[in-house]
Order: sequence, then structure tokens, then C-alpha cells
Amino acid sequence: MRTAIISLICLLAGAALAWMVRPQPTSTSPQGTAEAGRTAQSPSSGTARADSRPVPLSERLNIAKLAATRSGQWNALEALTDLGLEERHQARLELLREWYEEDPAAALRAAIDTMVTEQFFTGKSLLSAFDEGIANDPETFFNLVQGESFGLMTGTARLHWIQVVSQSQPGALIAYLPQLGAFDTDMVAKKLLGPDHVNHPDRQAWISDLASLPDTPENKRVFEQLGAEFADQSFIDLINGAKASEGGLAKIYESAIIARFKSSNSRDQVFDQLQLVPPSMRSEVVDGAIKQIDNNPLAFTALIDSVIQAGDWDRYHKELPYRLHNQLVHAKDPIALATWATTIPAQQRYEDIYRVGIRTYIHHSPDEALEWIGDLPPGWHRDNSLSEFSLSSLHARNNEKAALDAIDRIQNPRIQKDARSNHTRWQNR
Repeated sequence: MRTAIISLICLLAGAALAWMVRPQPTSTSPQGTAEAGRTAQSPSSGTARADSRPVPLSERLNIAKLAATRSGQWNALEALTDLGLEERHQARLELLREWYEEDPAAALRAAIDTMVTEQFFTGKSLLSAFDEGIANDPETFFNLVQGESFGLMTGTARLHWIQVVSQSQPGALIAYLPQLGAFDTDMVAKKLLGPDHVNHPDRQAWISDLASLPDTPENKRVFEQLGAEFADQSFIDLINGAKASEGGLAKIYESAIIARFKSSNSRDQVFDQLQLVPPSMRSEVVDGAIKQIDNNPLAFTALIDSVIQAGDWDRYHKELPYRLHNQLVHAKDPIALATWATTIPAQQRYEDIYRVGIRTYIHHSPDEALEWIGDLPPGWHRDNSLSEFSLSSLHARNNEKAALDAIDRIQNPRIQKDARSNHTRWQNR
């Protein structure tokens, strides 16, 4: 009797276990298929792979079963509503990699169309799905993004292509230069000359190829980059190289000369070197230096002195004060700038550049600067300094009394009249 009861209990327990582990029906909807895939492959279900390798997301979602075509699978994937942001992103990447092998244009179109609508909000790019394809066959992807087939996003895709090829086959980029626009050519130069390839055995060959580009405005930025590569030569060698060269190579030597100015810590050295520039190339060097020196105000003052001494002020009288003002944030020694300004000729035509030169000192150390102004000899420099001090008092410190005191001390009637007009405008602002 006892044996019969035990047998019955075991039979019931077996039936219950069989019920618990019975196969689940498979949904015919994409959502149901995805859910079934996740359940069957979930590590918690006890059916994880024996080798413990992660199951591809596309397999867990059963993407291959969502539709017969890649575009159908893409649409079905987009219709899934229970995916997190990162999970959806990874699923898209996996599908795009497979799709690109079969139809590169369609895969890229799907990626770009999705990025146009979502990337701004998610910050996620799908272009990395094509990295392996680009590395193995740069030509195919380049042909897709050579024109403007994808609107503004074409440029984004092209820059991604440059980034990938610069790592996988950097020398291959040279062959594409004739087909690239100015911006992309500039980016190619940045990649080839950048820190990733400092010791590359073909670096000098790349430099020669870039230097052979035609002397056009579109290649100006490339020549400026190459100039930094040449700048460690002696200054005399740079001058001689510029005189002996033509076309793009001459531009590179000129850019190397300017690069020396940009990095110099001595304004006197910059001034002396400017005097060595032959008249035949002076205008080119000065024009380039004015535009390229952007964070070295003391070096820029040497350029201003050279322009004044050469009698070229009228040509640059609007640009130089503006560009010096934009560099004041980099002024490490405001007193040195103010002291330099006192060497500017006492002429009305130089008032703007003089006031810019003393501006940082007055703004950051007004009390000390006011004493410095008082020690200046009476005349043009002191009156213009008091005028600039009054402006700073009004607009930077909202100190009307200090402004009026400074204006009252101005002796030149014209400068004082201008200062009072500025005060009136401040009152009526």
C-alpha cells in the first residue's frame, strides 16, 4: 500500500514538472517573436550558450525572421516598442553591418535617414556600422558620399570615411585629394600630419604629395598646416626656401615663417625677423601673419610696429585694432602691452590701436593703471589713456564719478569732447 502511494505521488510530481517546462507558443507578431527570442536565449532560462559567449542582439531579437528583405527587417525592427535606447542602437548597428555587405547604398541611406531624425536628440551615430566595410574597401563607400546624395549629412559621412581610412590605410587618402573639396582636403591633411602618424615611415612622402597641391585659395589651410612641419628649420633657411620655391611650396615656406612668429615669446625677435623678409614676399607674409596670429598679442604688436614703420598703416588700420582686441584674452602681461602702446606715434590715426593696447591693463587693474596714466608725460598718450579709462569706468565698472574725473583731466579739446560724447551716450543708453 505504501509503495503504491509513493508511486502515485511521483507520477503527479512528474506531470506537474512537465507542465511547467512545456514549450511556449510562438507569436506571429514581430514583438512576440522578439519576446520569444529573448526568453529562449536569456541566461536566466538556463539555456545560455555552453561556451558563455554573448548572444548577438540580432539573434536574440530574431531579426532575420522579422521579414524577408533587409529593408523589411529594418522597418520591423523600428516597429518594436519594447527596446531600450542602447539596445535599439546595437540592433541597428548589427543589421546595418549585414545589410552593407549586400547593398551598401541602401544600408547607408537607412542609417542617414534615421540619424537625420534622431541623432540630434540621441547623440548616437550609426556610421560606425560601416567601419569594417570602409577599411576593407574605401572606394565603395567613397563613391556613395562623393557628391551630395544625402544632403548635409553627406559631408558628415565623408568625414567619417576620412577618419576610418586615416587609421586603416592612411596613404590611400592621397589618391582621393583631387576629388575632395577644400574642407575635406584640410581634414585629410590634419589626419595625415596629426599625432597618430608622427613616426609613420611614409610621412615625408605624404608631405611631398600635399605640397604638390595647386596654389589655390582652397588649399590655403593645407599649406598652413604644412608650414608647421617646416617651422623647425632656421629662419634664414625658411627665407631662402621661400625665395627659391614657387606655387604651393612657396606658400608652405611662408606659412612656416608665420608659424615661427606665432610661437615666439619675444616680440623683439619677431620684429627683427620681419625685417629680414624680402620685399617681394612681405605683403604675403604680413597678410598671413595678421590672420594667423590669434593668441600671441605681444608677437602681434611686433607686426603692428613693422606695419607702421613700413608706412602700410592705411592698408591695415581697421583690421589691426580689431584683431589685437580679440587677442587680449591671451594677454599674460598687460603692463608690457600698455608699455608697448606708449611707443606708438602720437597721431590721431593711431588712437584706436593705442587704446586697445592699454585696455587690458585698465580693465583688470584700474587703480594701478590710473597711477600709471598719471606718470605719463602730458600730451597725446596721457589724454587717450584718460579717455579709455573713462570708457572702462562707465561700461565695465558703472562708475560715473571715476569717468567724469578722468574726462576733466583730459587737456586735448578734441579728445575731451569725444570722451564727453561717450559719457552722454552711456547716460542715454
